[in-house]
Amino acid sequence: MRDYNNPETFFKFIDERERVRKRKSSGMPFPWTKEPILRDWKFTNIRREDDMVSVFLWEELFQHVGNFEQAVLTAWCARRINRADQGELWVDDIRNQRWDEHMDRFTNDGSKRLFTNPNSFRQIRTDHIVGFPMLREIVSQIPQDSIEEACDFITEHVRGSGTFFSGQVILDVAWLRPNAFTSDRDIWAPLGPGSKAGLSLLGVEHKFASKAFVKLQQIYNNRTSRELDLIRVIDVEHALCEFAKHKDRFDGIGTPRMKYREGKNPHSKKL
Repeated sequence: MRDYNNPETFFKFIDERERVRKRKSSGMPFPWTKEPILRDWKFTNIRREDDMVSVFLWEELFQHVGNFEQAVLTAWCARRINRADQGELWVDDIRNQRWDEHMDRFTNDGSKRLFTNPNSFRQIRTDHIVGFPMLREIVSQIPQDSIEEACDFITEHVRGSGTFFSGQVILDVAWLRPNAFTSDRDIWAPLGPGSKAGLSLLGVEHKFASKAFVKLQQIYNNRTSRELDLIRVIDVEHALCEFAKHKDRFDGIGTPRMKYREGKNPHSKKL
């Protein structure tokens, strides 16, 4: 993969990353590809629901939610933490809607166990303590027809949310509620810093992101040979972020957070 300005390279990245997931999930031994960067370094999967944390959240939390409001609050809390390794400290509170007990974990010094990076913990704790009560107050007012409008509403009314994080929460809700957000769930995804970098590689101005997501989706889905049956707009956004990380690693200016080590990686679960 060298010509990162060519959409064909992006599609090849999607296919090869999905092959890695399938081979890993089937129990095949490492290595799962000959492509050196994907062979050695961990990238998130093309579909977010295939990732380890999303699988954990589905099994432990998301499949238990009831109404729309509960789905929003659950997704917000889960994605603020976004870790599976210390779930015993917070999953039960969220699953059983013990919101006050959950908040106590962010105000109690002992809750620092949730994070290994003190600065990261401090920022998330501040946003969560201030933002979550705001979210609880306005959750019943969140638009349920449009993902974009729902994201904008949360960003406007909840401190510490931000467009991208609000988008990730609402995308989880869209995953849990297939009948919600019918006006734009197939044509809009939140633009994050990673997908901005991916679009820049392809020469796309950020103001045209939504159109570019849809166009790339259509081109991939019309290919006669592809590893995924169909991709969604959110899959395109997600993959562009990882594509940019791959380019950074190729240029020697970036390193994904984790590296594969033979014999030390459990196989990914599948939904």
